Amino acid sequence: MHKNLIDLGKNEKAEVVELEGGHSMSRRLESMGIRPGKIISRISSQLMGGPIIVMVDGRQTAMGRGMAAKVRVQPVDSS
Repeated sequence: MHKNLIDLGKNEKAEVVELEGGHSMSRRLESMGIRPGKIISRISSQLMGGPIIVMVDGRQTAMGRGMAAKVRVQPVDSS
């Protein structure tokens, strides 16, 4: 079952399946290392909005909730 990056729980890992949005949104996400096939995990987020912090390729990066909602992921087994 696919869901948005924003819907992942804390420290939940998922594979990036699709980047929604236009060309510039896809380029921005890809410049952050977020592209289809990559394993990503949500590290934290602020309770009242604010950025979402994710880990991809051993690096932490922050993005807004609107951008995170454009990243479609498939949760992976963490074992």
